[in-house]
Amino acid sequence: MSTLTIVFVSVVVAFLAGVFLLVRAGRPERQAAERRRASLREGAAAYGWRVVTDERMPEQPAAVRRGIRAGGPPWMVGRQRLQGVDVWVVCHEGMGLGAEVVRSVVVHLRPLRRAKDLPKVRVGASAPVLRWPARGRDPFERRYRIAARDRARARALVTEEVRARTLELDLDGWELRDGIVTVRFPGMRGPRELQRRLEDLVRLSEQIAGPPPGSR
Repeated sequence: MSTLTIVFVSVVVAFLAGVFLLVRAGRPERQAAERRRASLREGAAAYGWRVVTDERMPEQPAAVRRGIRAGGPPWMVGRQRLQGVDVWVVCHEGMGLGAEVVRSVVVHLRPLRRAKDLPKVRVGASAPVLRWPARGRDPFERRYRIAARDRARARALVTEEVRARTLELDLDGWELRDGIVTVRFPGMRGPRELQRRLEDLVRLSEQIAGPPPGSR
């Protein structure tokens, strides 16, 4: 065996040994992470969520399926009906820059009684360069931007009550599509944090997608 071959084999063996040690060293962290996720799923079930660990849940609207596919495999998908609103929650977790864990929680809310012919509307954070408005501008408009093809109908839908609740809940934003309100907010630390928001989120979805007050 030539010297070059010996060196090459040594390098390969060292590389494989390093990979093995890294995988072995990361196993306790993965096990701890899975125990934490299992504890969160148990907590969610205790609050009345029907919990699964992947996308296999019947009667999922297209918006929920799109949310599941938006990231890697979710560590929790839950469903619950509250006050006449079907609610789905999709939880993803991944690694960001600097080995930081990045969590996202997306909630989809579909009022059983909802208005007909709703426009598609997206309310999201304004671009950073647009976050320096003139003095006295509305707080909602300082933080959010309304995007819709029919801007007149969209602005009529985003009432003062909707604006106030969106600000109060400190949301990243929301979207109305196919009668479903999809809400985004910073990753939760546990089911209790989601439960604190849930009734307000349900009311927000009814304010956005529910039938007009006089027809309820």
